[in-house]
Amino acid sequence: SGGTGLGQHASSPAQLVGLNVSKIPGFYPKVLTDLARTLAGEIVISDYEYGGQVYRTQYFPVTNLFGRVTCAVCTTVNVSSYNRMYAELTLANAVIDQTSDAIVVADQHRGMGSVNAAFTAVTGYALEEVVGRRIVIPEMSGFSFTELRNLAFRLRQTGMWEGEISARRKNGQIKFLVMWTWD
Repeated sequence: SGGTGLGQHASSPAQLVGLNVSKIPGFYPKVLTDLARTLAGEIVISDYEYGGQVYRTQYFPVTNLFGRVTCAVCTTVNVSSYNRMYAELTLANAVIDQTSDAIVVADQHRGMGSVNAAFTAVTGYALEEVVGRRIVIPEMSGFSFTELRNLAFRLRQTGMWEGEISARRKNGQIKFLVMWTWD
């Protein structure tokens, strides 16, 4: 990203608060363009790089009683960590979508937030049919009440459980074997 472009007027973006940036020679041409658009009445959102970080700035026109834009209000937020997290989540989502194992992403209350294509292929339930619903296992052959209570206890204590469950598909015709891991 090179120099700051702030020159003698400021050594950090925070020191620009209240300054008329049009009076600073060579200051970010994009900022001046965005301010001109805002002063013309447009709300503008732009990302800028500074010091290896990405900052999202929102420009809002302020009008007087006659509807004339008199100045602009700007807010700036460092979005670098958000951008990194978004990239990591995008990658994780791609991996989940491409795996041949059926995967359900659920919250701490067993509310299903997402399932992958393999889940739909194995169970017959589409994403739209399960999102927001609680995970329930309609038929758990081979599990006694005590075993189910122990499973629930272990989930509450450790946050995870792994094992195999036999259950029916949506159409009721085929049983499938599932290995569950809650974490």
